[in-house]
This record gives sequence, structure tokens and C-alpha cells, in this order.
Amino acid sequence: MNPDAPQDHHGPSSGAAAEGPPDDWKAHKIELERQNEALRQSQMALVASRDRYIDLYECAPVGYFTLDAEGRIDDVNLTAVSLLGVERDELLKTPFASLIDADDQGRWAQHVLNIQQVDRQDSVTLAFRRRRAAVFQARLECKPDHGELAKNDGTGPRLRITMSDVTEQVEAERAVRLERDRLKTVLDAANDPIFVKDNEHRLILANRAFCEMFGLDESAVLGKTLAEHVPPSEQVHFLAVDREVLDTGKPDVCEESLTLNGFERTIVTSKTRFIEETGEKFLVGTIFDITERKYAAVRHAALEAQLRESQKMEAMGTLAGGIAHDFNNIVAAILGNAELARQDSEGNAPALESVEEIRKAASRARELVQQILSFSRRQPTTLKATALGPVIDETLSLMRATLPARIELESRCEPDVPLVLADATQIEQVLINLVTNAMQAMAERTGCIKIGLDVTTSETVLRQWPDAPMRLHARRTGRLVRLTVKDDGPGMDGPTLERIFEPFFTTKPVGKGTGLGLSVAHGIVQKHDGAIQVHSRPGQGSTFMVCLPAFEAQAEAAAQEKSNKPVESVPGLARGKKILYVDDDGSLVRLMTQLLKRQGFQVTGYTDHAEALQALRADPVAFDLVLTDYNMPGKSGLDVAREVRALNPNLPVAVISGFIDQTLLTQAAGAGVCELIFKAEDVAVLCESVLKAWQKAV
Repeated sequence: MNPDAPQDHHGPSSGAAAEGPPDDWKAHKIELERQNEALRQSQMALVASRDRYIDLYECAPVGYFTLDAEGRIDDVNLTAVSLLGVERDELLKTPFASLIDADDQGRWAQHVLNIQQVDRQDSVTLAFRRRRAAVFQARLECKPDHGELAKNDGTGPRLRITMSDVTEQVEAERAVRLERDRLKTVLDAANDPIFVKDNEHRLILANRAFCEMFGLDESAVLGKTLAEHVPPSEQVHFLAVDREVLDTGKPDVCEESLTLNGFERTIVTSKTRFIEETGEKFLVGTIFDITERKYAAVRHAALEAQLRESQKMEAMGTLAGGIAHDFNNIVAAILGNAELARQDSEGNAPALESVEEIRKAASRARELVQQILSFSRRQPTTLKATALGPVIDETLSLMRATLPARIELESRCEPDVPLVLADATQIEQVLINLVTNAMQAMAERTGCIKIGLDVTTSETVLRQWPDAPMRLHARRTGRLVRLTVKDDGPGMDGPTLERIFEPFFTTKPVGKGTGLGLSVAHGIVQKHDGAIQVHSRPGQGSTFMVCLPAFEAQAEAAAQEKSNKPVESVPGLARGKKILYVDDDGSLVRLMTQLLKRQGFQVTGYTDHAEALQALRADPVAFDLVLTDYNMPGKSGLDVAREVRALNPNLPVAVISGFIDQTLLTQAAGAGVCELIFKAEDVAVLCESVLKAWQKAV
């Protein structure tokens, strides 16, 4: 039926009635047409949406991959094709792992395994190779695909991957990392601590020296204020200084004290503010530890003072040497004339008594000169069999007058203590140093210094004080003579005991001690083949022990047998021997001439060394011995000795001096002098020395 044909409206029709009302049919048609149009529009929108999706997928700024369960590429967009430089057809069904650089394929396999285990999205940055073997860095976002279209055959989930080229970012990060490592290397190479703090006082950068200063690892330093590592008072001070620098921008350089691990250090800090483009403030600081430098300056000042003291002592020693020579000339004249007077006063008791007093006074004067020389240390060591008891008594009698009233001095010397081979003057020096050290240790305390002398053995000493630091230079199995000095002072700790005998080490304040007393004592004991040790504890005082080898009777007899060669009296051996005596002091020439003549010598005396040498040139074999003074104007006794040896090498020469030191001993040996005679000796000893000089040349 044609709906457009004209209808008959004049009467009902059975056909028209069967087809329904015309209006309903038209409405139905319109609805169908509307639905068709909507369907057409929907189809067009779907095509447009699909085209947009394809465009977005294909031209997205990242590459897209879909991998099957075996890791082969199921789908890939144009961006990924462009990134890899490989055609799409070549990529499809290609194992994704084959596109990864060989060095990173192991990381990819582990990454896939992790994704499958945790079943969630994860990322990784790997190196890929393009067709021309160029390597680029790509960041992959990987996600398991559990969609309705995903295969589920039990071989594992499919993967959806996005790929971004991050080569420039990786290179920039690498450059930043290299720059950071380079900066850290430079900072760590610096010996001084360097640090950087943020505006909240947290450390964001610190070099190795800074970490070592605090004894911490870098991980324990960065991000911390380190407030817990310094005392609260110092913490407040440092934070205030840092805040002022950060707020005002004014640099700060100052010397400060810093307590680390219980020890106070002296540091110089330099702090400066730095502001980044973002406006964030940082504090850059450098620390210079000048503790050792300050200690060195103090030590240098102390050494300078000691040098000045040493130079003063040297000057005093030189002065003492000059005084000793002139004074000993006087003493020698007194002793010699006293001896002549004694010989001439036989039977005159009052005169002999007066002469004896003169001799005693001159002997005390001679001992006084010896003490001056000992004080200035310009006297060679002469070891003799010595009883230490009298040495101790004499030394303490002198020291009691110098000790404060609050300090008592006690001594206890056992009887029958063996002799020792020692220089009595130097042993006195050791005792004086030890007592002085004890007195200074007691400071303002009231107490007692006890001196003891007894006999022991090294085994006994070590057994009694096994923890005492030993300074034993000769471990002997025989008896030891032990000198002990004990005080009631504060005692010493272990570190102090370890350094007690070091030169210039002292626990006393500057100006109160030189640090030489105990080291000098140690050196003297060492020369005596002995040992010195100390036992002390804080609060229990200190005990110093000097142990010297006992001089046994057998050794003493051998020494006496060696030294006592003459078997006849001096006059018996001297009779007829001719001596040429030279001295610029006429009184001594006359005195020595008379003394030696009474001993049996034939003496020719001169006050002018030129005349004496002229007489010798006239007859080089006219004399058996030349005896000359050392200190003469124009020519010393050593010069005379050299000229005598040139005239007659077989003629012995002895030099007399009122002052004999180690330098003179060395020079005399080089000049061919056979004997050095001390001018102030007793007359009998003087004559024996002259005879010994002659005997050495026989």
C-alpha cells in the first residue's frame, strides 16, 4: 500500500480499518527515523572516538607495549616504534627482553619476577639499543593486565608497559652525582673540618675531617644538629652564633673552646651565609683545630725559658770555672804553706794546732769550690768507692734549712750498707732533685718526706712493686744499695708515671718547674749503672727508689791493687828526679819548688813559659818531667805540652789546673799530656800525682 496515495475520506473502508489509524503509523515512522539517526550519530561518534583513541595511542608522548605471557610484543604504538627505530612489523612477536641492553637484561628479568609476585604496578629505568646500536635510557611503567580480553592460560599475566626516554634526565642526574662526588672528594681532601647547615641548624654537608672530629659516621651527622655531642653551655653558644650569621649575613671568625669526648679543644671557626636563588639560607663553616698549635706555642715558650736558663747556667759555669782556677790557686798556696809550716813546726804543739786549723779551713774552701762546679755541672764524673750514708747526712743537713716548716724531713739509714762505685757530688744532686720534687709535689700540704737507705736485690724490688715502671739499665743478680725518697703528696696517675722521667715533662704550672730535675736524676743513675723507679697512686703519695750495684769486697780489692802501684815511699822514688815547673804565679812556683824538693825531687821553676821552653831547647834531655800550669797568659799549659813533645817526644808532661772539666780531659789527651793534676789537692796527694805522672812515662 502506498502511503502517499490519496485516501477516500467519504466512507469507511475495510482495508483502512485493518491497517490502523494513519496517525499512529506516521508517528511510528518518525520514531524509527529518529532512532536510525541516533544510531547513525552514535556510530559516527564511535568511529570518531576510536580514531581519537588511535591517534592518542599512536601519537602519545610515551611508547606503549602490550606483552603476552611469554614476554613477546603483542602490540606497540608509533611512539615506541620511533623510540626504538624499528618497524612495527619487526617488533610484533619480538621478545621484549631482546631490545634491552645486555648489561640490563638481568635487571629486567628480576623486575618482571617482582611484578608477578606482588601483582602491582612498578617502574624501572633500563638501557635500550636502537637500530643503529645507539643506547638510550628509558623509564618503564609496568602493570599486569587482568582485563577481560587478557589471556588466562596459566602461563602468567600479560604486561602493559609505557616507555619514556629519560636519557637527558639520567645524564643530568649522573652529572649532578659526579659533581657532588667531585665536591665531596675535594672537601674530604681538606685536613680541616668543613660543614654546611640549613636555616634550621641541621647539617646537610660535612667532610670527612668534620665526621672524624666528632667521631661519627656521615650517616649519623647529616640531618642532625649534633647538639647531643657538646655540653649544653657550648650548644647554646654555637646556636646563637649560627643564628646571628644566618639572620644578619655578617661573617663570623673567632677562637672558641669545644669539648669533645671529655677533652677541651681550642678551635677557630669561620662561618659565612649563603643564599640560593630560591631564597633559602645556608651557613658554610670551616673549623681550624689549633689545640696542638697552642700547646706547641706554650712548649716553645717553655723551651725558650729553659734555653735562657741553660744559657744562664752556662754563663754561671764559665764564671765558676774562672773563679775555681783563681780560688784554687789561693787554696793551693794555703794548703802548701800549711804543709811546710807543719813540717817546720815539729815539736811545737800550739803551732801545729794552728796549722791544722788552717789546713781544715782551706780544705772546706776547696770543697766549696767543688760544690760550685757541681752546681754548674762543669765537672767530670769520677766514680769512687763511696759510702752513701755520709752523703745522705751531709745533703739533708743542707736541705733542712731550705724546707718549709710544715714539711718534716726524716732519714733512716741501715748500718753496714755496702759501698757503691759513685760520684758523691752527683749522688748528692740526685738526692737534692728527688727531695725538691717531693717538696714541690706536697705544695701547701703538711707532711713528711722520708729518706731511707738499705740493701736489697732486683728480684725483691720487682716482687714488691710489680706494677712500678722500671728504668733499670743493668739487671744484676747481686745486692743493690737502695736509696728511697717517700712523700705524702697527692700521688700520680698512670699517664703521668709513664712520662715522669721525660726531659721537660712537668705537671707543675708554667714558671714553677723546668721538667729537668727527674730526668737529670735518671741520667745520673744511668751513668752509675743503676736503676730508678717510682711507685705512686693518686691520693697515696709517691715513692722513688734509686738502686745502685753494691761495690763488693773482691772488686774493691782489685781496684785498690790496680791503683796502688807504688811500693816505696814518695821520697824514695822521687830522689834525684828532675822537674821543670812552669807557673805564672811566683808564689806558687816558690811553694811547689820547696814542696817537691822536700819530697826528693830536683825542681827548676819558671814564671815565664818562654824562658822555660828556652831552657829545655838548650838541653832537651835535662829533665825527667815537665810540670806546667794550665791557665797562663799568652800560652796555655796544653800549648806548652805540645812544644815540649815537639822538642822531646819521650819527655812526660803533666798539667796542673784548679779547674778540670771533660773538655780539658779530652784536649789534654790530644796534646800528649800524661796526667792532669788538681791544684787544690792535699800536698801528699799532689806529690803522689806528680810521681804517678813520671811513672806513666817510665
